Amino acid sequence: MQLNAVDSSTMTVYATDSRGNSTQVSKNVSYKDYSEVSIKAVTAVRSNNGVGQEVLLSLNGTFWNQSFGKETNNITKVSYNFKETTVNNYDSENETDLTATISNNNFACTNINIKGDLEAEGFEVSKSFNIIVTVKDKLSTKTYEIVLGSGTPAIAIYKDRIAIGQKYDTTLGKRLQINGETYAHSSSGDMMYYAKRTDTDVEIGFGVGAGGINHGLYSKVLEKWLVYGDKNNVYLNGSSERVLSRGKIEAESGTTKTAFEGISMQEAYNNGYPSNFGNILNLRGKDATGCSQLFLGWEGSSARGSIRYRSMRDNGNNWSSWGRIYTETGLYINDAGTNGTVTLSESAANFAYIEIYGHTNSGQSTYTKLFNANNKTFNLVGGYLAASTIWQDIEARYKINGTTISKEYEYYINTTSNGSTNIGQQGNNVFIDRVIGLR
Repeated sequence: MQLNAVDSSTMTVYATDSRGNSTQVSKNVSYKDYSEVSIKAVTAVRSNNGVGQEVLLSLNGTFWNQSFGKETNNITKVSYNFKETTVNNYDSENETDLTATISNNNFACTNINIKGDLEAEGFEVSKSFNIIVTVKDKLSTKTYEIVLGSGTPAIAIYKDRIAIGQKYDTTLGKRLQINGETYAHSSSGDMMYYAKRTDTDVEIGFGVGAGGINHGLYSKVLEKWLVYGDKNNVYLNGSSERVLSRGKIEAESGTTKTAFEGISMQEAYNNGYPSNFGNILNLRGKDATGCSQLFLGWEGSSARGSIRYRSMRDNGNNWSSWGRIYTETGLYINDAGTNGTVTLSESAANFAYIEIYGHTNSGQSTYTKLFNANNKTFNLVGGYLAASTIWQDIEARYKINGTTISKEYEYYINTTSNGSTNIGQQGNNVFIDRVIGLR
């Protein structure tokens, strides 16, 4: 039987029979005023003034240290566990027993170097942890949880130097070290971070100008922006010279151009450009003898578009004619070659030109190049001296259809030294090694 809330040392027992007769007996019992174990304080302190990996754990409390008769109460377990603050649950594998010092009804653990996520080396300084202490006696269990903060200081002072958001790193040096984002704001005037040399008074700032739009690098000596942006463009060396733009180029008329320094990227819009011409990169510059410009862009559909270019010199008055730059794509590559059907990795219709490289069984190289090659036929021909008086030409005819190059027929022509010829059909002596697409 378990008796709850006992508050007297006198115990009275009643007995009642079936007729309702009853009697009672009272006895004095040995009454023990037991109190549950109590944890008074727990502390966990990082080494190196709170920024180190090693952690010293201390705790103390009280318990009821008297006898129940046959049993004397005592502390049966002291342990701790830990987890990262961002983790929901403790891992039972991290629980570690501690040895407490007991004096009368007091227990304590003082400055115990505990293991953490770094094992014997302690706790990672960049993280914060929860540490929970558990103490048990023979009748009760109590826990006490604390937070071990990260070892990253808000401000660290080293001699006459300061670090913010980190320990001061002596290998980096400098008066001020900042780890992490910084923020400053102002609703009026310039909002700038400035750097200044006291020996020359040269000062430069970066931030946002008083208008709340211009932002970049500003020279106090020159009293102008060096590099800055507004809501649409990026500028170099003052507000009048545009570096990057999404709009049209100024002063464009026909095939003439008034040049100015800079780089522009914009859509084509002038009649002087080829049809279907877009995504121009315009490079402009000038020197003591005049100016020069280079336009690059693609022409045509996304599948077959090629790069076009033109340039000008002579004080920005005359454009060169348009040139074209093709890019290559390997559609079929097999150095051993095949004398049968070839399957391309992409349709021939996507390319302005197709180049076909091959060889004959006797080692002669063959080659042809086709413009708008899709649905066209072509021949590969190789010739060699088959005998002292016989020259042999081997020729194969092919058809291109989308991603397929199929051989239609193959034959040979033998020409003797006296001019006679002999023609015969064959099918396995001409091979295709490589097919290259240009667009």
